[in-house]
Amino acid sequence: MTSGTPPFVIVERVSKRYGRLGARFVLRQACAEFGAGEVHVIVGPSGSGKTTLLNLVGGIDRPDEGRIVVGGVTVSGLRESGRAGWRARTVGTVFQQPFLPRGWRAWEAVAAPLLAGLGVSPAEGRRRAVAMLETVGLGEESDRRVEHLSGGQRQRVALARALVPRPALVLADEPTAHQDRESGRRVARLLAEAARRDGTTVLAVSHEAEGQHWLADRRWVLEEGTMKEEGRVQKEEGRETG
Repeated sequence: MTSGTPPFVIVERVSKRYGRLGARFVLRQACAEFGAGEVHVIVGPSGSGKTTLLNLVGGIDRPDEGRIVVGGVTVSGLRESGRAGWRARTVGTVFQQPFLPRGWRAWEAVAAPLLAGLGVSPAEGRRRAVAMLETVGLGEESDRRVEHLSGGQRQRVALARALVPRPALVLADEPTAHQDRESGRRVARLLAEAARRDGTTVLAVSHEAEGQHWLADRRWVLEEGTMKEEGRVQKEEGRETG
């Protein structure tokens, strides 16, 4: 790390292989430290391992080699049941394709993690869910069923769902991919605000070579299984500093 911020996520010589007999490396001895309360954008071509990296950091999968530490917890060393419990307490995830239960209203989908894992009352859960939907620009859609929303709207519901518990870590897989430019900037701004307000560490991956939407503290390039930090890319009024 060069920013002076203590690392919250440590990726230490991590390798992951797929294919027959594990012959194809997706990640090869990847190393990175992601600072607490910062927004980190990881760019790279399709197939470079960006989603794999998020799955490993989030405890959905385990590396073949190396270790991953999040907030002092060696996630890569936990058994599957331990990783699931840790993930529910610690991580908010925005997948590339939002997984929202068909038939649920938007506010129900957002409130679900509050009601299931945090012991929030139904009334308080609904209040907080509607407030978060208003934050992502969907306040008027809170009673609509998720299957009646557009792809971009469903992605913002998924973002609201990830942010409403105020997790320590948010993993966002192409969260602006289905958004128009204005909505994409809103998504990027909300993630930056979560980092600043709640101390949330945000890891977001993107195909955008320039990461034009992102109000990022650091930018990384993942290519051919290895990671390289490009440095500080905080943008103000459309201009990069570095």
